[in-house]
Amino acid sequence: MVPRRVVLVDLTDQGFAARVSPTASTRRRHRAAAVALAVLTSVVGAMSPAFAAGRTPAGALRAATTQMQQSPGYRFSAGITTAGTSVKIAGEFQAPDRVHEVVQIGTATPSELVMIGTQVYAKDASGTWRSTTAAASGASDVRATFAALQTADHVQHHGHTLTFHLPPTAAQHLAGASTTGGLTGSATLAATGISQLRYRARTGGHEIAVNIDYTITNPAPTVSAPT
Repeated sequence: MVPRRVVLVDLTDQGFAARVSPTASTRRRHRAAAVALAVLTSVVGAMSPAFAAGRTPAGALRAATTQMQQSPGYRFSAGITTAGTSVKIAGEFQAPDRVHEVVQIGTATPSELVMIGTQVYAKDASGTWRSTTAAASGASDVRATFAALQTADHVQHHGHTLTFHLPPTAAQHLAGASTTGGLTGSATLAATGISQLRYRARTGGHEIAVNIDYTITNPAPTVSAPT
């Protein structure tokens, strides 16, 4: 199910009070009360189970990352900027090791890839799919990101968003082997796990900024080998 967006309504707002006239009928008052109850129910229902269970911020982040690791799949879109270059990625992940993504570097023509286990397929300029050099084992299992996030420290709670720090070893799983030092980031939680992930680090002597949006779908996306 796609995570729901929730609009918080302040029922003490003067505008709301003015719209509910003291001379309104009992039926209208009951209707307003029902709407208020529906709003409150929606807010509670859309809260991450991590927060509903009363966990600490670190516990909430671990619970959300566990949800993402156990998910059968999701869609994602990412934006990466470093050294004056921007990269956009959009795709789908099907557990445990299937990824389809479209990658655009700057204004160049987008590239399309499919990874299934260690097998990689790439679409060439003519639109023909070709099998390329096999990827390293585990490269197509993008859930390693969430395993690294479980080691986060200095986790703080800001509404549905958690800020965190990752130590150097874990940071390399998110930003690459050339990452120096740790990284800082934030994760926005939803009932299905994590809906947004943001982080910054230094890699190759430059700062890298990564923004990723996740959408859990039911059923999960299907990633097949190109024909």
